[in-house]
Amino acid sequence: MRSKGNGGPKIKVKMFGEFSISVNGNALSNFKGNTKRVWLLIQYLLAHRFQAAPVNLLVAELWDGKQCGDPKNALKNLVYRARSLLKELSRNAVAQFILFEDGTYRWNNRYDCEIDTERFLENFHRGEDASLPGERRIAAYEGALALYQGAFLQKSSYSGWVVACASDFAGIYQECVKKICGLYFERRRYDDAAKACENALAFLPYEVAIHRLLLRAYLSGGRRSEASRHYRKARDLFYCRFGVDLSASLRTFCEEVVNHGAAAEADISAVVEDLKEEDGGTGAYYCNYDVFRAVCRIQLRMASRTGEPVFLAMFTLRGAGGAGPGPEDPQLAEKLRSSILTGLRSADIVAPYSSTRFLVLLPLASFQDARQVVQRIEKKFRFVCRRDDVVLSTEIGSLT
Repeated sequence: MRSKGNGGPKIKVKMFGEFSISVNGNALSNFKGNTKRVWLLIQYLLAHRFQAAPVNLLVAELWDGKQCGDPKNALKNLVYRARSLLKELSRNAVAQFILFEDGTYRWNNRYDCEIDTERFLENFHRGEDASLPGERRIAAYEGALALYQGAFLQKSSYSGWVVACASDFAGIYQECVKKICGLYFERRRYDDAAKACENALAFLPYEVAIHRLLLRAYLSGGRRSEASRHYRKARDLFYCRFGVDLSASLRTFCEEVVNHGAAAEADISAVVEDLKEEDGGTGAYYCNYDVFRAVCRIQLRMASRTGEPVFLAMFTLRGAGGAGPGPEDPQLAEKLRSSILTGLRSADIVAPYSSTRFLVLLPLASFQDARQVVQRIEKKFRFVCRRDDVVLSTEIGSLT
């Protein structure tokens, strides 16, 4: 919703992605340091600008349960700093952006104010109106999707109220993607549906429903090779991040549709091309656990005839107390994965066994060779991760 002003300051606010505010064309963004709580106050009042906020509620939301010696005076000081900052931004010494009435603070809605989150909701609700023609609903949904440029106030996600709002907006955004794809599919606009899903996955990479819609769009539009590539990419993404396979329903859906009609369409050259790796096969081969297990069984069959040893190495990330590093350190697993892949030969095979554990198949190697490989990877990992609270434990076992 856009407030209609009376000749006063004109305000534009962006809350999706990185927060920014402009008053009369003067913009400010990228807030940090000791002004973070000042900006959190401004963000809260803007996000709830049609509601008056009592002092105790503001204290609770801004300090998020942390101790505050004199909360009322601390809030008064915060409001003073926010008012001064906004006046300086507007270059208007008499403008009053934050009002105090009957023991509550609220944003001054007499000024012309345009906020991307409000426009997003307006477009979404217009798209939800089933009485409108389909093309007008599509235009409304497209307007909403264009406004979503990242999570709500993503740099203020340390605050509880921001997290709750961000979750709500992400849910609405996902619903918007589903609804517009449904309308696109009805009109056979499969490329448009694919583009909407591709954009959405940049913000919501772990939403299985959007992966499913993208695969349907690719396949319905005859883009089978892209569907096959995306399925493999999504499958590996979920294995790497969570150490688990995609849901059985998605896997079954993809395999059934990707395989449907493939025999009739493909000749041997198409099959050969599909089997090649896009990156030329540099570094160790990284695959999911199902593929890894199948390769291990093939190696064991070969070893039973040749008598050559086959070793398995396991790398596990742990905290100093023995537990896993936890979800607060999502980059640790990626650092270990990279150390393993770059520390092996291109013919070696690697797979995740969980979110903090990786397996390496080492055929045609002695135990001493396997031990040297493991030590080399340990050294690489320690070079990129020098934290004392992270332990890398390794084990070597013989498969033969």
